[in-house]
Amino acid sequence: MKKYSLLLFTFILFYGCKKDKTSSVPICIKEKTEIFKSQVVCTSGAAVSKYSFQGKFVYLFELGNCIADAGTNVYDENCNLLGTLGTLAGTNKINGINFRENSTFIENLWSN
Repeated sequence: MKKYSLLLFTFILFYGCKKDKTSSVPICIKEKTEIFKSQVVCTSGAAVSKYSFQGKFVYLFELGNCIADAGTNVYDENCNLLGTLGTLAGTNKINGINFRENSTFIENLWSN
């Protein structure tokens, strides 16, 4: 009986407790992601990613690789638009700081 209890415990530990990536994502970002997914026109390269930047989590909404010079919107945890990276101007700063050099990738929330 102990053998089966240990086997059941091991099964639950490894298969029953998978982390939901979106559980730590603010509701407004979840909602914005669903809308974004329904409006994406590119068949590849579109993504929603979570980064750490200036001591906070931020979320990047990348339109995909079918749009030349498309911008990537950067939102904070309260869904405030902090700025747009890329575009024709090649913007690389958010709040006056180079985003790519001063951010840390956390996880990809969605991509196509």
